[in-house]
Amino acid sequence: MPGSATALVLTALLSLGLFQTQQILVQPGTLPKPSIWADPDPMVTRGSPVTIRCQGSLQGDRYHLLRDGYYFRDMTLLHSREKGGSFTIQSMDSDHAGQYQCRYHSSNDWSQLNEPLVLIMTGAYSPPSLSAQPGPVMASGGNLTFICSSDYSIRTFHLLKEGRVPMVQHMDSQYSMGRHLAPFLVDPVIPSRGGTYTCYGASSSNPHVWSQASNQVHLLVTAPHPGSPVLFGASLTLQCGSEAGFDRFALTKNEQRPGPRNLDAQHSPNFTLSPVNNTHGGQYRCYSGYSLSYKWSAPSDPLDIVVTGTLPKPSIWADPDPIVPRGNPVTIRCQASLQADIYHLLRNGQYFWGMTLLNSREKGDSYTIQSMDSDHAGQYQCRYHSSNSWSPLSEPLVLTMTGDYYPPGPSLLAQPGSVVASGGKVTLICRSDYPIRTFHLLKEGKVPVVQHMDSQYSMGKYEAHFLVDPVIPSRGGTYKCYGSYDSIPHVWSKASNPVDLLVTGVHMKPSLTAHPGSPVLSGASLTLQCGSEAGFDRFALTKNEKHPGPRNLDAQHSPNFTLSPVHNSHRGQYRCYGGYNLSYEWSTPSDPLDILVAGAYEKPSLSAHPGPSVTSGQNVTLQCLPASWFDTFLLFKEGFVAPLQHLHWPGTHGPIQATFILGPVMSAQGGSYRCYTSHSTSPYLLSQPSDPLELVVSEGGEDQQRTTVESDPLRSK
Repeated sequence: MPGSATALVLTALLSLGLFQTQQILVQPGTLPKPSIWADPDPMVTRGSPVTIRCQGSLQGDRYHLLRDGYYFRDMTLLHSREKGGSFTIQSMDSDHAGQYQCRYHSSNDWSQLNEPLVLIMTGAYSPPSLSAQPGPVMASGGNLTFICSSDYSIRTFHLLKEGRVPMVQHMDSQYSMGRHLAPFLVDPVIPSRGGTYTCYGASSSNPHVWSQASNQVHLLVTAPHPGSPVLFGASLTLQCGSEAGFDRFALTKNEQRPGPRNLDAQHSPNFTLSPVNNTHGGQYRCYSGYSLSYKWSAPSDPLDIVVTGTLPKPSIWADPDPIVPRGNPVTIRCQASLQADIYHLLRNGQYFWGMTLLNSREKGDSYTIQSMDSDHAGQYQCRYHSSNSWSPLSEPLVLTMTGDYYPPGPSLLAQPGSVVASGGKVTLICRSDYPIRTFHLLKEGKVPVVQHMDSQYSMGKYEAHFLVDPVIPSRGGTYKCYGSYDSIPHVWSKASNPVDLLVTGVHMKPSLTAHPGSPVLSGASLTLQCGSEAGFDRFALTKNEKHPGPRNLDAQHSPNFTLSPVHNSHRGQYRCYGGYNLSYEWSTPSDPLDILVAGAYEKPSLSAHPGPSVTSGQNVTLQCLPASWFDTFLLFKEGFVAPLQHLHWPGTHGPIQATFILGPVMSAQGGSYRCYTSHSTSPYLLSQPSDPLELVVSEGGEDQQRTTVESDPLRSK
């Protein structure tokens, strides 16, 4: 199978597409998979022939060829000993490009489908151009960038290294300076990466139909010669010595075949290379001769000079930020660790600008964009010149422009909410009505953190789901998202609405108390106080939070939350959170506090049996009789914030009332008691309080004290 290895590599590397057809979708069988390959190659020039071959491990009586998962045609059976089938395309065109599979029939069963073979047609339209920066001859261990570019609207570029098994890389195009291009970085350059490279372009509508091939670039990888290592920047002298008394000397470098050539002579035998730079590395020979003579000696034995410690890369950054709103200024700064005399700024791998030298002590330069627009967006690098040599290129800096006129900014929301307990998870959903290709989620900060995700189309909208799992304190902060298109990936839309992601459970929980207390009469004043020893300076209050966690927190600086005047809507269960200014971290929620609002219904009556004045050790029951039908009864004692007892009427026959059993009582149980009634459907809304009942408990043998019924300041008028 001469083409099988090629087919496998290309199948694994090339993007797959779908070719719509009306043929029948084929279900796989159980027999072993066959092999499939293209002869002579799966990359076929327009108009050339190609044969698709299929071979099974068993003898087959029928072979099917499928394209993009659908039955395509029966294949021609080969000689029985070859166990295979074939299909020949006499003249390749775009309709033949696509993904092919095959299967065979044997012993009343069908085989499984083989791994896909992608058939590519090349030569569909004008070729792109290919260049190597800084050049096609590189020392082993260096780095270079292949730049594939075109004047046409290319969606994807494909870089191919020729060989028995071609290697293919793919990259989406970028738009810069009126051209579509893709930079393919080779780092490090090692001997196995030497060879012949070409590139192709493809559109998004038909990814298996490629352009004509670009020009070829031959990458030559050189290895350092063994010899004398010399430190970069040092001083070196080569001396040509002889006992013959010569008075003329000449030096050659990298002389492939010593022989007749023009020699630049000097009278001194010493050749000084100072300071040493990258260009001084190589193999040297010297010649000797006499003045007034055209004759030279034989060349010396070669001497290899290896230069070590090349110029370090410079640093590059954008001031104040690499993500720049439209119309704002930005400065690109490049800084070297050595003194430089020239700086170059490159955009998308091509020379862009000679940068302005700063003060010599700063060892750097800058380029200022006064008003950012889409033409300035792209990938920047810089380099500097020092000691007769150029530095390597800096790491890339991507300059992005935001606030493009179209499309409008997307929307951002957090599900299930923007307040999340530490260790939980949340999904940030970026959404737009416009056909956005890529969404970008940005977390604001001194060093912004950006994530990118391709969009999905769902329910009439384009959206991307960014999962934050687990939520840890460092992930709290303000998030925004942007959208962009394929053609200009570094030009983004306007920003979405901001979402503040708040993380709870980072600090110890505070306490929550009510002043003057609960229950509270409708119309009164009530303050809820969130207290803590942690010195919080931000506080938030939540109500009826069934599962403490994701929700929006409205923060304030005071720990006191005043409800005045109290009305029925204030009833419910409250929790509070504490935090610190300039932080997105919150405490664990406080324990819940129930706020009961009284006064919604007529007051019940409360009585004691056998009476309100008893001796210690006696059994006492308190009976609460409602003014109308209620099914819930609460007994409170003055000085306690929670009900002593909470009863639910079972709904059996007889008068509606609640009996609270206190006996046998002790002296500490003496005091003022009241009861309230409510409905189980609205447990936080209570009736007016009953008149107070003063229970007096005396020690045995003492005269029993009588109960005095005092006027009640909470009694409704």
